[in-house]
Amino acid sequence: MSVVFRPRLQEVEAASHKKPPQDILDILPTPLKEIFIKTWDKETGIEEIRLRKKRPLIFRLAKGEVLFHDLVVSNELFENVLRIISKNSIYALESEFRNGFITIKGGHRVGFAGEAVIEKDMIKTQKNLASLNIRIARAVVGCGVEIIPHIIDISNKSLKHTLIVSPPRCGKTTLLRDLIRSISFGIAKYNLAPMQVGLVDERSEIAGCYQGIPQLDVGPRTDVLDRCPKDQGMIMLIRSMGPEVIATDELGSPKDVEAVRQVVNAGIKFLATVHGDSYEQLTKRPYLKDLIAMGIFQRYIFLNKFGAGTWVKDILSCQGESILKHKKT
Repeated sequence: MSVVFRPRLQEVEAASHKKPPQDILDILPTPLKEIFIKTWDKETGIEEIRLRKKRPLIFRLAKGEVLFHDLVVSNELFENVLRIISKNSIYALESEFRNGFITIKGGHRVGFAGEAVIEKDMIKTQKNLASLNIRIARAVVGCGVEIIPHIIDISNKSLKHTLIVSPPRCGKTTLLRDLIRSISFGIAKYNLAPMQVGLVDERSEIAGCYQGIPQLDVGPRTDVLDRCPKDQGMIMLIRSMGPEVIATDELGSPKDVEAVRQVVNAGIKFLATVHGDSYEQLTKRPYLKDLIAMGIFQRYIFLNKFGAGTWVKDILSCQGESILKHKKT
């Protein structure tokens, strides 16, 4: 038995995929641009462009990948893309090479892989780059609409501390972004007033900031701390921006968990994601089990892949009990 609960995230705003994003077209050389336009899927778009020197071009779509056997990425094509991304100044990207990615206009993210340059046991930068991964950002506005009533305390007109859980590439960040947007605007249907949101976007994936400005819609009352370690960022936002809600992506360390404690103890609502498959799996993780045992998280949203899309598999209470009516499929 599998649990299926609409909506399927990728279907909520299919209109957003009708045209390839201009910001991506602007960084592609003409031959690659033409292939991108021809391959573009009007229903689901394209998720990633992967260029590896001396190996075939690959596009990743929601429905699977397209590998172009007859188009091997030449050094010239690879360097041309890199030149456009860096605006003819590759040396200016040294810090981005160290971090492994750069966020470009439109909130799209370009990942790099090559030869690491190590200095004092730390990665200083990369050289001899051989792989580029262009991840195409998109906001699926409205994908969280049926989740909202489950994470709101209607009697107190407030938000429940919520953790979104799924394996990689199942829509955690997409759903998180839309919930942040909704909370920031306020939700009249449930008498939830607009809330001030502090967002720690360590990897520039949620708001997709470019030169400090969110490229993806996270709402009018959301302050974004971009490319900052989560544990430090959460505390900084408490001190500087007076948020009513703090949101972040992919909890993953004891320091993150300690920061969550401080957020909750300060009376601030918390919204985050974490990798996982089940409630039982989460309870065995050293850095999460104490928070779970204390009942910190009032709602767990579990996502999973279903065909070419993402579905809400289940929603659990703080005791780990399903609050949905399961359906056989």
